[in-house]
Amino acid sequence: MTINQAVLDELGFAKGQPPMTGGQFRKRVEAYLRREWHPLMREIDPAGFETWRASMLPTVAEAEANFAFNWQLAAYREASARLARYRLAEGRAEILEEQATGELDAEGQPITETIVLAPAIPPLPAEIEATAYDETGAPVGVEPIPNPAILTDDTERAAAQAVIDATPQPVLDFAAGLEG
Repeated sequence: MTINQAVLDELGFAKGQPPMTGGQFRKRVEAYLRREWHPLMREIDPAGFETWRASMLPTVAEAEANFAFNWQLAAYREASARLARYRLAEGRAEILEEQATGELDAEGQPITETIVLAPAIPPLPAEIEATAYDETGAPVGVEPIPNPAILTDDTERAAAQAVIDATPQPVLDFAAGLEG
């Protein structure tokens, strides 16, 4: 028994498709089943239906595997995008690009100019000052606390790295364009 790739492609169950919910998956399978073997036809030819159903088991198994694969791929891409953003505690250097002006110098070489694609972003301070309160709730001054934006950023980055670390190799290969 073979996998029917045309059915997987038609129903959006191929690798690399946007992930769908379990309900969407089920509805597509049910609609395909109704179209291919209407309930009345199943009653008229139960043996034919069972033969067809058995022949579709490898395709269904592949669709289920691709369902999970596509969720893993989406999570990997989202985590990769999160890690690609600069760390708030480190900031980001100015992003520059050399672009040709369309003119040539005296030696016939193209003249270029430096264009700022994105300005530098300074790092956030590691600590901020917060109002300190006594046991009665009255303010008593300020105290340094870790910058909550940096803590959130680091927590999100750690979660993204955990997703990447848990991503199966076939998903990594697909994302890298090594498998298609």
